[in-house]
Amino acid sequence: MAKLSSICQMIGLKGGFLLLAMVLLVACQSNSRYTSKAELDRYGVSPAKARELERHLAKRHIKIIRVGEDYLISLPNSRLFYGPSPRIQWEAYRDLNLIAEYLHQFSKITVMVVGHTDDAQTEDRNLALSRARAQNIADYLWSQNIDTRVLKAKGQGSQNPIATNVVAQGRADNQRVEIIFRKLMV
Repeated sequence: MAKLSSICQMIGLKGGFLLLAMVLLVACQSNSRYTSKAELDRYGVSPAKARELERHLAKRHIKIIRVGEDYLISLPNSRLFYGPSPRIQWEAYRDLNLIAEYLHQFSKITVMVVGHTDDAQTEDRNLALSRARAQNIADYLWSQNIDTRVLKAKGQGSQNPIATNVVAQGRADNQRVEIIFRKLMV
């Protein structure tokens, strides 16, 4: 709570707003952790629970792609942030809590949160915005007690587009946050 208090003071929240921010943060945090027999296997994963969460996330248009031991969760910025801002929308905490619950299924992971933007602004602005967005998501995941050895955040700006920036839909697709993680062998 002391960390939240100092953050709220830095951004100018005082008095009742500070208390409201703390209450909302506590209310948004999910303390549930799942334990199953499968967690005892060498990867620490409950396959049934992970598949159930993957289906639930897919219904919310959150993509999970698995390549070998690596996983990539892709979230469009329109579901996470208010316009061209690093501020997380209140509605996004539901998705982030589901992602945290999904990550809890993996007992030993490294996590990289990568922010991406379109090329509508200057590269310096895009890089700063993507870094701030990635850091905000990483901070929230850390607050959810993700069992991780390494949790990093980095911004890519507009360097790695997945679609053309010429049309609106392409720009929207390029504005995303990716959470990349790897199960560690025990």
